[in-house]
Amino acid sequence: MSLLKECLQPLKASVLDEGYGGPHLEHLSGLVKVVEPIDSEVTVDWHTLESPRRLRKIIELYDSATLQFFVKELLDYETQASHNAKIMIEGTHVTVEVYTHDLNDVTDVDRDYARMVDSIYEDAIDIMNRKNMLAKKRAQW
Repeated sequence: MSLLKECLQPLKASVLDEGYGGPHLEHLSGLVKVVEPIDSEVTVDWHTLESPRRLRKIIELYDSATLQFFVKELLDYETQASHNAKIMIEGTHVTVEVYTHDLNDVTDVDRDYARMVDSIYEDAIDIMNRKNMLAKKRAQW
């Protein structure tokens, strides 16, 4: 698992800079599906917007199964945490905006929500990659 984490940092850099040739990228062949964003608004990090002050992230998912998993897990988390965000789905893009409505501001609860969104996204990508690897192995047999 640590090798995968080591590899993901250079991958992030390579996605942002096509000329990147750093270490460990060779270990990722077949593990991570890298696609170019469909539009330039797809973000890597959370952004803070104003009026009201809120956190926003646009996530690109790769297929409907991954999208369904991500949204289901996010809604399950919302139920558990008793905290809701604005979730907009357009094609394979999911836009999440979260803030504490009573304060019209970002609180620790919203930051926790954002961290959970990132964790659920990582799980969704991991599941998709495992399915892709199984499909490749089955095709070879």
